[in-house]
Amino acid sequence: MSSRRGAGEENILAMLERDAARRSGTRMTSPRLAWYCAAAAFSGILVGAVAWLAYDNHETATAMQVQVQAERVAEADTVTPAPADAPAPAPAAPAPAPAVIVDQPHS
Repeated sequence: MSSRRGAGEENILAMLERDAARRSGTRMTSPRLAWYCAAAAFSGILVGAVAWLAYDNHETATAMQVQVQAERVAEADTVTPAPADAPAPAPAAPAPAPAVIVDQPHS
């Protein structure tokens, strides 16, 4: 290969500058733009769903707390405390049986 250029060849730096200028004005391709829009919409839907679930969970938890508190108040009104008796001792557990060796014959 010779280091001398022929008459038909252009300056390489000029070619690179034209190529960079041509590429800087290009827009995003349609499939890539569609993927970006779909990803943004999907992430927005996920954020909305999580926010809705968190809000719905708050409402449900509040309703359940009110219901449980009402039940506790109703139980406290109807149940009378048991008289304080002396505590009974716990029943004694039977003593464990000794281990039996199964694989040796009895003599």
